[in-house]
Amino acid sequence: MATVRKQAVQLDRDGPLTIPTAIREAAHLHEGDTVLVEAADGGVMIRHIDPAQAGFWTAEWLEGEREIDEEIARGSTATVYAGTEDFLAHLESVPLADDA
Repeated sequence: MATVRKQAVQLDRDGPLTIPTAIREAAHLHEGDTVLVEAADGGVMIRHIDPAQAGFWTAEWLEGEREIDEEIARGSTATVYAGTEDFLAHLESVPLADDA
């Protein structure tokens, strides 16, 4: 099991904090990396995000996910297609934004 590194840091006035070097190195974090910061169980969790997946963590994407979750909870889900062919046929029938 990997050694857990811990170090107390002080939050700056407007919220920023510095992740100590030993923690950054243990987590393989580098300048310019994107991280996910979330409130979890009374604390804060910071996770590294794969650069190829960063688009899935933007505020806009997460808002869309929240809206979809709400629609599913209300039971107003979209059409279910019998298979790939039906789905692709539907896509071909939808006019492009430029055609609208």
